[in-house]
Amino acid sequence: MREPTQTPTPDQRDTFTPGPWTATIPWGGFGSIEGPNGELVFGLSAGMPNERQPPDVCEANVRLIAAAPKLLYAARAIKRTCPCDPDATREFNVAWGLLEAALFEAEGRV
Repeated sequence: MREPTQTPTPDQRDTFTPGPWTATIPWGGFGSIEGPNGELVFGLSAGMPNERQPPDVCEANVRLIAAAPKLLYAARAIKRTCPCDPDATREFNVAWGLLEAALFEAEGRV
């Protein structure tokens, strides 16, 4: 998959560190997320030594968290520009509900 050609823009009401965020590959059950200026956004521990997830799971979790701003911006863009008829299909209604729920949670409106 190739990188998007447009840089997403944050909403003025956003209070989180703007993206893009960069993931460090976890080592020994630890990882971090850094903001665009190298500032620490989030530190991630996979748990106590006897509870740690395998390295591939830790890496996947860190990458997903680092993608959060892009996912939020993409969800907003889709919701704003979708030409679809929300009443067209049951599957669409389910997907739209999931999109709205994710946006509400990401924007702190839950």
